[in-house]
Amino acid sequence: MLFADRRFARTPRARVLLGHLLMAWTVLLAWAVGFMGATTSTARADDLDLLPGLVGAIECDRSILTPSEFIGFEMGERHWQHHQVIAYMHYLADRSSRARWESYAESHQGRELGYLTIASQGHWRRMDRIRAAHRQLADPTSSAEVDIAALPAIVLMGYGVHGDEPSATHVSLIVAHLLVAGRGEWVNRVLDQLVIRIDPCLNPDGFERFSSWSNTFRGRHPSNEPWDREHRQAWPGGRVNGYWFDLNRDWFPLVHPESQGRLRQYHQWRPVLVLDYHEMGTDSTYFFQPGEPRRTNPFAPASTQELTRRLANYHAAALDAIGTRYFTEERFDDFYPGKGSTYPDLKGAVGILFEQSSARGVMQQGAQGDRTLRGNVRNQLATSCSSLTGAVELRTELLDHVRQSYLEARDSAEAAHLHGYAFSAGNDVMRLRRFAELLGEHEIQSSYVREAVSVTSEAGASIELPPGTLIVPARQPESRFMNAVFDRSTEFEENAFYDVSAWALPLAYGLEQVNLLELPGAETLTNEPPGLLEGVGTGPAVAFLLPWDQEGAAAELIRVSGLGWEVQVASESFEATTSDGHRSFGAGSLAVFPRWDEELGALDVESLRRDLEPAMGVRWYAVATGLTDVGIDWGSGAWRPLPQPRIAIVVGDGTDRYASGAAWHRLDARLGAQVTLIDSSDLRAACQEDWTTIVLAGGTPAGWGPAERESLDSWLARGGTLVVLGDANGWAAAQGWLSVKPREEPPFERRPYAQAANDRALQAIAGAIVEARFDLTHPLAWGLQGESVALFRDHTLFLAPSGNPYSTPAVYADTPVSAGYVSSENRDRFGGAAAAVVVHRGAGRIVAIAEQPIYRGFFDGSARIFDNAVLLGPAMKSP
Repeated sequence: MLFADRRFARTPRARVLLGHLLMAWTVLLAWAVGFMGATTSTARADDLDLLPGLVGAIECDRSILTPSEFIGFEMGERHWQHHQVIAYMHYLADRSSRARWESYAESHQGRELGYLTIASQGHWRRMDRIRAAHRQLADPTSSAEVDIAALPAIVLMGYGVHGDEPSATHVSLIVAHLLVAGRGEWVNRVLDQLVIRIDPCLNPDGFERFSSWSNTFRGRHPSNEPWDREHRQAWPGGRVNGYWFDLNRDWFPLVHPESQGRLRQYHQWRPVLVLDYHEMGTDSTYFFQPGEPRRTNPFAPASTQELTRRLANYHAAALDAIGTRYFTEERFDDFYPGKGSTYPDLKGAVGILFEQSSARGVMQQGAQGDRTLRGNVRNQLATSCSSLTGAVELRTELLDHVRQSYLEARDSAEAAHLHGYAFSAGNDVMRLRRFAELLGEHEIQSSYVREAVSVTSEAGASIELPPGTLIVPARQPESRFMNAVFDRSTEFEENAFYDVSAWALPLAYGLEQVNLLELPGAETLTNEPPGLLEGVGTGPAVAFLLPWDQEGAAAELIRVSGLGWEVQVASESFEATTSDGHRSFGAGSLAVFPRWDEELGALDVESLRRDLEPAMGVRWYAVATGLTDVGIDWGSGAWRPLPQPRIAIVVGDGTDRYASGAAWHRLDARLGAQVTLIDSSDLRAACQEDWTTIVLAGGTPAGWGPAERESLDSWLARGGTLVVLGDANGWAAAQGWLSVKPREEPPFERRPYAQAANDRALQAIAGAIVEARFDLTHPLAWGLQGESVALFRDHTLFLAPSGNPYSTPAVYADTPVSAGYVSSENRDRFGGAAAAVVVHRGAGRIVAIAEQPIYRGFFDGSARIFDNAVLLGPAMKSP
């Protein structure tokens, strides 16, 4: 009866429950088929004949259905859906004592993620000891006590982090069946030497989006034409998760529940080998690591690449045996620590990336011939089996590699002169706490200063650390990983990057960092984070005030205005006596006033107080008089009303799905705003509505022309705020709304033809962190702790300053590049460029920010710039 209630049927809980019902029905049907057809098998051979010959003779328990028998169609004939994949994993766990299923997370859209762990009965009986031994290998103080000769190695097989790379998830079904139902020498050796953990679908929401698309446009006779609708996904495509993020970049930021759950499992089990299965362009062949040798993460042990090369021999033999061509040591790197094949390298394990040329459907014609889903599964199965063979034969080397990696990291940390780091975030206690919590997720130890203490900085100066300062020791087991994510390098051996070249976590969180030559004494430290001043001030009140520099202020503005209260913002600083005593309030502080109640004949303070009371992470201050101690009073014209936010994001063809997703996630998941996603083709009609803010987060919307420009101009004239981020400013500049700095073309120089691609890469800014200086009196900068802000840049478009001297709220520091690679030519272009410009059009304004202030969802230090642009536009009056 629950689903008869339409309100319930639309809730996430209903979608999850419906998924579980479908899964249960699928399992029940499979059991019935298995019972009725235990002596016959019409589909069994079509799965087993995909096995590479190198695994030898395999027989399977005929009472356990193959994937094709379970689903009712041949592997590769069409795409499985996510609930069917999970149902099959549950089915295998129910049918075999070798396998157990463990859920570890739920996606944004309510889909289950989990591991199928496969092991022999002997290993299962001592699994707790096996896991403890793997964790102990990462502890240099006791790793020598682990007897690796008798220890099975834990192997993590990760499939399908990109949803539209379907052979990865599909092959996991066959691998799982083989290991659960298989009998033979090869299976016995694998189960004797290894514990295998299969994650069949790392990105359920993207996989479901893609499989539904492909199945929708596949007829009885699938087309192999690249122009077929099946092969041309609608925006945003299946690669990304529910909020359009690339989950293969989230292994260390941990923004999403899929990654958070996965990392908790990772540290509980500590695998020694991590396999990361992908697909690439249709016109390619097959790739496995080692990758580009000059683009490995410099903090990873050199022995990681040696083991990777040794494992490559097994993959080569497996693919040679079935006639599949492949390549190594080019194109793909092993550099960014947030990828599934790089993260393990910094944790003592070996991560291996596999890339299969994609059919992006059931079949597709490419430069190397037809690619089929079935053929792709065959290749992925070959390297899945070769990986297990390699893990068996290199088991002790892989286990010892973990031990040696942590011993080397300890020795390196003890030999270094630094003893630790001190981090602070001004008044923003919440941001510092989130940083510490993220470090903890990666098992990086930290603690807080309980009482003021003096220490010696790297510069040799004696400094006093105030209470609440976060201390991170340099000498700890995870020093290797910590150094990698704290790294601020600007010079590299190789300057062409597959992904970004900078990710320094302290910069992303906007923290002040001091390197220490000594640590505070243990008696001055605590594991308890500084407390947050939360709630609502007591006593009589004519107004309630919220300082804008509090971390939760933006979310609170959205929440309170959504309850129908008028919120006003101060454009100047002031001082007032509050229920908590005298305090100063900066520009950007919010005020909410109780309404007059005719029946009471008084201000209805309690109704307002009740609505403010749920405040989480923020403090509302009560004031009992309309007179301030210093500065503007409540009736001053310096207070400006903020309308209830009505926010839209332009999405669709041509727009940047990652940047758009970051904006959507920030507003919806982090700030609690109701956001409307407007397809770019609907802009003209949508501009007739009274949006307070429209966000163009990146890219150039396809098909936009003069009509769209005129529609936006008309909407701006009525008082709207258009927020333009990153390379989308190129489109805004083309409309004549703002200016970009022209690029000076160098004099002609004849260059080798073979260098063309590399030269282009060297002039790109693939991903660097730059320092901007903000005018703290401008609404765009209200609430910042200081004028210096680290921003992420991933393009080479440079904004010119505004012609109005008051409308360029941010420029670049004299030495702008804080981390990452930027060519000398591009470094010069920062001089005289603007990091942010505000252009006034009628009653509205365009807020142009040259960088991506909410990049990949973890640049919390610059996120306030985005929040201010979206929410404080009405306060940005034309000077």
